[in-house]
Amino acid sequence: MTTTATFLVHAVPAAALDSVRRTGRDAAGQRVEGRLAGGGEPLRCCLRDAEAGEAMLLFGYAPPIRAVAYREIGPVFAHAAACPGPARPTAAATRRTGGDVPGFCGRTTGRGGSAAAGCTTARTRRR
Repeated sequence: MTTTATFLVHAVPAAALDSVRRTGRDAAGQRVEGRLAGGGEPLRCCLRDAEAGEAMLLFGYAPPIRAVAYREIGPVFAHAAACPGPARPTAAATRRTGGDVPGFCGRTTGRGGSAAAGCTTARTRRR
């Protein structure tokens, strides 16, 4: 069975990005990893895909939600240096999955949100 899900993806708040860039530590206290984009990585600072060669960070992010059983730290990409941010506050993302392959944003919180990468479910459709 194939599942098509559309999510609204929210940018990581500027204050959280500033902290990660300033301290070099993520939500779990781990060192962030700097890398050059291969192209197509989903940047959560400006809600666009990275272009090949862009300097970016890979780090663990915990959305600012109340403590629930599904709250988790998930990996996100962001520009290594501050950027102008997103043109819009949210962006739609569609992911088709089959079987037990995880979706675009990870498990949902059961309240229409996701515990990973600041996502909210807009629509889920099974085919």
